[in-house]
Amino acid sequence: MSFYYRAEDEDYPQDVDLLISLDGQPFQNLIELKGITNTDYAQNKINLSNYAGSIIQLQFLKTGTETYWGGLCIDDVSLYKLFDNNLVGLTVKGNQTPIVGNEVVYNISVENIGLLTQDTYTVKLMLEGGIELGTIPGISIANDEVKEFDIPWIPQAEHEGEIYIYGLVTAKCRKKRQSRQFAT
Repeated sequence: MSFYYRAEDEDYPQDVDLLISLDGQPFQNLIELKGITNTDYAQNKINLSNYAGSIIQLQFLKTGTETYWGGLCIDDVSLYKLFDNNLVGLTVKGNQTPIVGNEVVYNISVENIGLLTQDTYTVKLMLEGGIELGTIPGISIANDEVKEFDIPWIPQAEHEGEIYIYGLVTAKCRKKRQSRQFAT
């Protein structure tokens, strides 16, 4: 599960609880968010796999002191199935104007949104047309963990001008090889 939240005014902290009911039982507190002051949306992710097989009901409950000012926004509530193996690339960061012949390092972040720890995968820096610029083996990454990888690259004369660079995560799973491409 994932949702985004924010306060309407940073000067008026907000509190909210997320409650859960299993199989029609009374609601219980799942998480508490206290003193929310961020006015930009922040994401909260919750792994509900421990409740598999149950009928789940969720409820957001505004708590804390009531005021006439401020308020709390909850947005983009999503429920999704977690797969055993599921790595995603989040970002590719690096010099946007590299110089031919000078090494530049690009940082690629990868998150494991699957249930199982992943050990056998590679992270690649790619150029449009499927051209590999650099690769690095992945390191052990647990569920909900984010790892960052630095991949060096030396631009050549044929790379002058506008080019498209992206990241690629390739994992070897039991049945087949899976790849995920993501842009800078």
